[in-house]
Amino acid sequence: MTTDPSTYSTQLKRNPILQGLTDSEINELVARSEIETFQKGSYFVHEGDDTREMYIILEGSVTLEKYDQSHSLKHKLSEIKKGGCFGEVSFSTEQSNRLCDVIANETTVVMMLERSHITNQEILNKILENITVLLSNKLNSSNNSYVLNLEQQINLLKRLVHFGRLFLVITFALGFS
Repeated sequence: MTTDPSTYSTQLKRNPILQGLTDSEINELVARSEIETFQKGSYFVHEGDDTREMYIILEGSVTLEKYDQSHSLKHKLSEIKKGGCFGEVSFSTEQSNRLCDVIANETTVVMMLERSHITNQEILNKILENITVLLSNKLNSSNNSYVLNLEQQINLLKRLVHFGRLFLVITFALGFS
């Protein structure tokens, strides 16, 4: 099902990917985009797909999932809700193979942006700049989470080592009594 893109113009004007665009630039972008609806459980993309579209979620939410290296276990990477976007790496770089599966959690409406449909270089440059900021923030957040997780693991190992030493001292002391 396709919906009239102008229905979502007000919402798009507040979207971080489109920050700095004028009303007329957003209207131009909306006119060159497609609004699509995906039902719960539908896949937007599969890991490895050769596509370059970016999606802005207008209604609903999606889950990003990725298989492990052995391709035997699938892991949930994140959930993206209304107002969020995905596909920004493929959209902004030469990387066209999708990095993960994206699945609709519920009926989800998205605006699909194709880089080749954006003919105004100023609009494209603003979007790419916004994507750079968004990806930098995501990377910073991921790094902070990773470091926190490592610190927690190190503290757990320290407690285990301390317990192990205490166990050896007690065992040694009991052996002499």
